[in-house]
Amino acid sequence: MRRKPAGRLRQIADAAVTVLSRQGYRLTQMADVARECGLSAGALYGYVESKEAMLHLALAHAFGMALDEATLPYRIASPEEPLNLLKREIKRAAVWPVLSERMRDGIRLRPDDLSLVAGELFDVMHGRRRSVWLLDRCAQDIPEIAALYVKQVKARYLDDLAAFLAAGQAQGLFHRDLDPAIAARALLEMIAWLAMHRLRDALPLPADEDQVRRAAVSLVTHAVSASTGRAVNASSANRPGRRRQA
Repeated sequence: MRRKPAGRLRQIADAAVTVLSRQGYRLTQMADVARECGLSAGALYGYVESKEAMLHLALAHAFGMALDEATLPYRIASPEEPLNLLKREIKRAAVWPVLSERMRDGIRLRPDDLSLVAGELFDVMHGRRRSVWLLDRCAQDIPEIAALYVKQVKARYLDDLAAFLAAGQAQGLFHRDLDPAIAARALLEMIAWLAMHRLRDALPLPADEDQVRRAAVSLVTHAVSASTGRAVNASSANRPGRRRQA
């Protein structure tokens, strides 16, 4: 029997993440993944037993789990295994130490806390971008993934971020004319684009990661801070054509 090349399963897993993130689970066929990694469809089945196993393999790879190439083809015990893996990994990965620390009962926020929270969000989204892309796309096809990922991760984070912004407003750090829930969603989407979606955009952004990170944190800070809000309001009040009060 011909020995399978070392590292091939990892190449297949990488291709599976790419294809599933682009096409979603429903439209992806085993032949699409085979084509992406330069194999025939028949050869691919020697490495991965089924489409369900392919999804499990892609999730494991996207979350940085070690892949066992000793026993091939890669198989799973039941069709529920991808969701079971996702439940475990979401619980492990969906941790926000900086934001969680700032949300402790009775804590007094500091002026630089917003930049720390924004930096944490940027770093997590940039570092885990392939798993985010994969889950975002597959959640459109698989309701169970949507329930786990969208409701338990994205919605929970947005709730915590909105509560953080509301606390900052109450303490006079963030300007009060922003609805916390709307602001939380706007900040999340802005940082998501800068941290990861720009890397797949048709119009490249000519900047290195440090520049982009600094810009993301600065934009968030200036958008929300109370001092900036007062400056913006004053500027609006003095626009040409607006009569100043005597």
